[in-house]
Amino acid sequence: DNIDKNIDLLLDICEDEKSKNIVKTVISNIKSGNTDYSSIYEKDQYFVKELIKITDDEVFVDGGAYDGNTVDEFIKNASGKFKKIYAFEMDQSNFNKISRQKYSENVCFLNYGLWDKKEKVSFVENETASEIVDGGAKTAQCVSLDETVNEKVTFIKMDIEGAEQKALRGSERHIVNDKPKLAICLYHRVSDLWEIPFYVKKLVPEYKIYIRHHSMNRDETVMYAIPE
Repeated sequence: DNIDKNIDLLLDICEDEKSKNIVKTVISNIKSGNTDYSSIYEKDQYFVKELIKITDDEVFVDGGAYDGNTVDEFIKNASGKFKKIYAFEMDQSNFNKISRQKYSENVCFLNYGLWDKKEKVSFVENETASEIVDGGAKTAQCVSLDETVNEKVTFIKMDIEGAEQKALRGSERHIVNDKPKLAICLYHRVSDLWEIPFYVKKLVPEYKIYIRHHSMNRDETVMYAIPE
């Protein structure tokens, strides 16, 4: 079975036993239809203390900023000390929820989706998320990170409803040259669970790959790629 083969390869590149256990539980639950993920749940999504070390000069990219909640968490974890934040949110109604005036000028909110190139896309809007689909009711402008941000990036988070692989391709130059910390959601498509870690490891073989899970249900499985 192809899934099992890919899972074996994924287990080989996981850095710790905890990651391996989480992968096995996620796949077993998906196959069996079990919706209880409480045994692998942990808090501090994107900012797991043992994995993510925040310095005073972070350039943080938030892919899928929603209402600014992750930006707020980042600022809290950075104790307010950082170099720059670039926060991308393509859905105009979510973008309008961000009270941009409360942030300093080194926080830059961009009403774009992250993608592999500059392109207008259509999407469907759900309550807290928007998914890019052909023939969706709404349209938005997407851009690649490589074309949009020129300075060195130190930390990239993505939770963009299945657009992660495209957005990573559009961030390839930053990933290869800057080797930022990565916190990338893996739960939108079953194959993301292995395809995203394989892709990142191919770009930067020295990344250490960890998997953590941050909800009681199937959502919020995250890959953390930590540079040497």
